[in-house]
Amino acid sequence: MTGKERIEKCREIVAEHQAESIDGVLMDSFTASAVVQVYDALNDENKARIEKVMGEDIVKATNIVWKVVNKAS
Repeated sequence: MTGKERIEKCREIVAEHQAESIDGVLMDSFTASAVVQVYDALNDENKARIEKVMGEDIVKATNIVWKVVNKAS
């Protein structure tokens, strides 16, 4: 699954308000929402970067997202 497909899967999780497994990693709706919000706020260059990381390692990508969320708050 590509990074863009995984992000779209996160959008589905948010819309359904349910947790779901993405390639063996359980993604809850709160984390999926954070992923989508951070992704949507990025410029095109950084969107490409997060898509790449999301495609390689979803856990690493969510850790990056939480660092961004914590830094912003």
